[in-house]
Amino acid sequence: MPERVDWCRSPALLAGRRIDVRLLSDERVSGAWASVKEGMFTLVDKDGRSRTYARGQIRSVHASRHRVSRRLLGAFAGFYAGAGAAAAATRSADGLQSAWGPVAVAATLGGYFVGRSFDRDTREITLLFTPGCD
Repeated sequence: MPERVDWCRSPALLAGRRIDVRLLSDERVSGAWASVKEGMFTLVDKDGRSRTYARGQIRSVHASRHRVSRRLLGAFAGFYAGAGAAAAATRSADGLQSAWGPVAVAATLGGYFVGRSFDRDTREITLLFTPGCD
């Protein structure tokens, strides 16, 4: 279900998100949604350059944000899975100090990357065009 955002309130509602806009010319532009006027919108890219486009050029808008919570959860789960496997294999609580230590490190990294794949939240945005935003 697309998120509905009022045109005039879009800079405040889309703050902190990366905005990907597909234009009618099939060009894709992305950056921070900086400002809107009645017929124009401005995006600021990662280098700080701003570009202004006409509102009528928009084909679709997607907003995404990155979170860290699932990365951390994945890393912790991977570490404890590796540590548990090391303890079970060596029948000792000091299993990480054996050759199983690198396995725990690999499991931690694997858990981190699995969690990272779930951390991105992307939504389709439907902009409700209302006059009088200046």
